[in-house]
Amino acid sequence: MNAFLNNGLNEYLKQNNIKYVTLCGMQTHLCLEAATRTAHDFGYKCTVIEDVCATRDVKFGEITVKAKDVHYSTLATLKNYGKVVNLKGYMESQNKE
Repeated sequence: MNAFLNNGLNEYLKQNNIKYVTLCGMQTHLCLEAATRTAHDFGYKCTVIEDVCATRDVKFGEITVKAKDVHYSTLATLKNYGKVVNLKGYMESQNKE
């Protein structure tokens, strides 16, 4: 569930002097969250593209939390680990550089 786990990604990024990572993908509350927190802990500047991520409904006992609520509550947490932007804003910022 973690893009950095047992695969040499961190070493590759360090060897190539990469300081910024952009993250998106499935299971906002699992894989994306784990990768973002780990990247932050390793010292990378993180950007999460909110509308290029998705998740599903989750259950806890008899309670079902809708995917939209899971997604946005996770993004609310991830803003503490980096920027959370939409794809349009991200692309516009990249075109300015």
